[in-house]
Amino acid sequence: MPTPREIDFARVRLAEVRHIIKCLQTREKKILAYLTLHAPGLIEMPTSTKKDAVTYSPEFERIWAIYPARNGIKVEKQSAAKRFERIPRAKWPQVETAIKNYGKSADVKRGAVRDMVRFLKDEFWPVWIKPTEAMLQAARDAKGDKRTSAQSAVEEVINGRN
Repeated sequence: MPTPREIDFARVRLAEVRHIIKCLQTREKKILAYLTLHAPGLIEMPTSTKKDAVTYSPEFERIWAIYPARNGIKVEKQSAAKRFERIPRAKWPQVETAIKNYGKSADVKRGAVRDMVRFLKDEFWPVWIKPTEAMLQAARDAKGDKRTSAQSAVEEVINGRN
């Protein structure tokens, strides 16, 4: 068991080592900056600072491209890719069909688009493989109508149609 004096000595040495490391890192940065400025071809600088860039399968990239965006933005790509990869490969063409049908839906035309990660939940995307006639009719009726169903209900109450 080390004595308190030995522990204090070790702490001081550790602080000195940390200081030396910090000085070396600072010096290294200064040297790299100097060499980059005065001898640009001497040192190869890293081209990308991103660590572990994520790559996606071509199949996922294809469905990501056709999936509708909400207000021009698509989010949670990495989570959606993980969920897509969990779907059996034999069902991937069905997922693509479901996404195409969902893109034609009344919800999408009104701007109420689910994020892809939520669309790919087991209970949601299979419904869109073969949409019902009512779903398709709602899409045709909503063409150009940007109101939400809540707004429509309020307007009906105000106008006395309820």
